[in-house]
Amino acid sequence: MTEEIVWRIAGGSGDGIDSTSQNLAKALMRSGLHVFTHRHYPSRIRGGHTYVEVRASPDPVRSRGDGYNFLLALGDSFARNPQEEAYY
Repeated sequence: MTEEIVWRIAGGSGDGIDSTSQNLAKALMRSGLHVFTHRHYPSRIRGGHTYVEVRASPDPVRSRGDGYNFLLALGDSFARNPQEEAYY
């Protein structure tokens, strides 16, 4: 069993999700961990909620995995309803 951690960074389009996830992934890689990121793209052309998952482990990571350990909500609506189906 590996010790891994998965962060989900979520919010509305334009809330800084990409830059936040890139900075987190870069910091984790520089600390010696293997990192895998997964970007969720909403089906809408503009707007809507989205998320990026950053998975880190001391062992090589080759897939997204199941669930997440931490949620960083960059918008109010996601923080209030993290289990709402519209966000997945």
